[in-house]
Amino acid sequence: MKNLNLKIFALILLGVILSSCSIAQIIRQNKENKFVIDVVSAPASGIVDSSLTINWQVVGEQKTISQTAVYYDYVSHTGNFGQNVSPLLSGYLKFTDADNQGEIKVPGSFSAKVLPSQPGILYYRAMAKIDDKYYWTPEYTIAISAQDSSLPSQPIGTK
Repeated sequence: MKNLNLKIFALILLGVILSSCSIAQIIRQNKENKFVIDVVSAPASGIVDSSLTINWQVVGEQKTISQTAVYYDYVSHTGNFGQNVSPLLSGYLKFTDADNQGEIKVPGSFSAKVLPSQPGILYYRAMAKIDDKYYWTPEYTIAISAQDSSLPSQPIGTK
């Protein structure tokens, strides 16, 4: 019985040590990453040639940054993008307009319009360039259809 209690104690102690290492890693990582970028709202679906609005925020210390935008494509570019992954290296073929470039104050909330050009799955991420580092959201999706299926297929008033 004593050996069993000793083994249980050793396992609990090992778990505490390992979890504290993980917590220390998270704290260290958050200190290194002074900024967080999150998508706040975006539609789950859209229609070809109908504008979609994506809203995101950059949270962190007060700073002037040079760029934030939404990058998108009809091909997935999976993975966790590190701070060294520039938009050119990301693989995304399209990005939102230049309204969110220049001298931009953060923390802040941002909005951009995307105009889907074809049906399918649109993959996107928001990005902010801060001090020559790139901060990316995870990849999200929007289902794009060819036409609005909620509209009648024939003109109103016809039989």
